Amino acid sequence: MHFITFWSRRGKHLSGFVFQVQKNAYQSHGVIMKSWSGWISLILGIVLFSLATGCSKQNGPEVGYVTGVVRLDGKPLEGAAVEFIPLDHPNLRPSASQTDSSGRYELFYSAARKGAALGRHDVTIRKVDPTENPGPKGRTLQTPAKYGKPGELKATVEKGTQSINFELSS
Repeated sequence: MHFITFWSRRGKHLSGFVFQVQKNAYQSHGVIMKSWSGWISLILGIVLFSLATGCSKQNGPEVGYVTGVVRLDGKPLEGAAVEFIPLDHPNLRPSASQTDSSGRYELFYSAARKGAALGRHDVTIRKVDPTENPGPKGRTLQTPAKYGKPGELKATVEKGTQSINFELSS
């Protein structure tokens, strides 16, 4: 008699199934399957169940979906780094984005998760000259320095979808 084990991880929980292989029959929790189609159906069912339960909830804090437009002196600001730094929960990571040619941004909490943690945030917006070679002091900012430091700009992220625009001046 042989045993085959399948494991599935969901968050901090680990669950598994043990199959007992006998002569030309397969037993799983007391059910004997005598054909390969039954065996394949059971494995497919287990895989689908694991995917459905494993994908039902995202890890991490609750986030709100945030987009917006950044303008400097009334013109869209292209290629600027936008960062939302949580104030209510300082242990959470910031959300970030880069503006496109129309000044539009879409925040990402992680590479696979759009949005920002709910609550109040310090916002930083900065753009550097990408063609400039960084010297000992770094690259030259193309936005006023005050917008690149926490404290000047604030935003509150709520549940759901929202648009948060920024009008900067030189």
